[in-house]
Amino acid sequence: MDIGIYCLDVGQGNCLAVVDPLPGGRPGHFQASLIDVGTDGDRLADWLHSIGVRKIPVIALTHNDEDHIRGLAKLVHRFNPPPRRGPRVVQVFFLVDRDPANIPLYLDAQSWVQDGLIAQVARLETPNAAPPGMGATLIREPFATYRLHCAFPVFPYSEAVSRGAPSRSRTGTNPNDTSGVIRLARPANPSRTRILFGGDLSYPGWQRMRDDGLDLQADVLVAPHHGAPRGSSTAFGPAELAAETQPRFVLFSVGTRQRHVSARNEATARHPLPDVVTAFRNQNSVILCTQISWRCHDDPENVPGNSVIPLPSVIDPHALSPSGSACAGTIMLVLRGMGHLVVSRLTGHQAAVDALQPNGHHPICRP
Repeated sequence: MDIGIYCLDVGQGNCLAVVDPLPGGRPGHFQASLIDVGTDGDRLADWLHSIGVRKIPVIALTHNDEDHIRGLAKLVHRFNPPPRRGPRVVQVFFLVDRDPANIPLYLDAQSWVQDGLIAQVARLETPNAAPPGMGATLIREPFATYRLHCAFPVFPYSEAVSRGAPSRSRTGTNPNDTSGVIRLARPANPSRTRILFGGDLSYPGWQRMRDDGLDLQADVLVAPHHGAPRGSSTAFGPAELAAETQPRFVLFSVGTRQRHVSARNEATARHPLPDVVTAFRNQNSVILCTQISWRCHDDPENVPGNSVIPLPSVIDPHALSPSGSACAGTIMLVLRGMGHLVVSRLTGHQAAVDALQPNGHHPICRP
């Protein structure tokens, strides 16, 4: 059974959708597990409805930054319009990286259960140091044709941080040190990570997973913190992250319109960081970005096609509409039933980036 994995164009934010046929549903009826929900729940709900998604079995929120969770309330309400026969959103997993009273939407979600909008709220974590490459199960067969596991954080670590204990960050307590990391595997080979969703996890967290003996290798890595994870040290930085994961493809969820920002947010304009991109290129990983950034072009906002690319098909990558710029917009991968991984429009993506060389400038994602 084919699975569609969408790294959605949500600007400077994060939202991943794993789409497969709805168990027991009619042809053309799908379900979608979501890793983070971006900032625009209305837009996300419209997209899910447009491709035939009837159920959301899992929403895993890797941490509580607004660019990952702000769209949750709108999505939950839009996806359960009255009249309804039970909640169409099954489980919402929150990362407890601070006092629950200070987590946006956490307490609201408890009332959503009472109101029948969602079925269950749970903590995103794994109980202890999981077997290499595994982690606590979020969903598996027969409820889906794939498995999702929470590989990080481990319960004692997230509990300590939520209670204010110092993290391993060189700069002190940093909630990104406990950001969730989700892995996708197929039932036939559950120990092999096909997709690793990195959330915003900083380098100390990745180092902790490595030191705990977890196998971090993956076919696809959704790069942490939009390609700019924090807390690099001589012990663990971009080169070590790339060497531990060794992905065939690395996806950067970035925003075009982050070039013109205030001084306080200037760092977000620099995603992805050159040393991160270089580290993955040195591992021969193929680089893909959701939007054209100033690292691709000197005027990205005026490049045609830097917004969402319509995706009329869930499973067939050849049915996707062409765009003026193939590298901007939602990135779609298809994991075939026999295990083959296809990246939609990869050749067009690379050709579009190669055509963006203004005044001799060469995009850093291409050789």
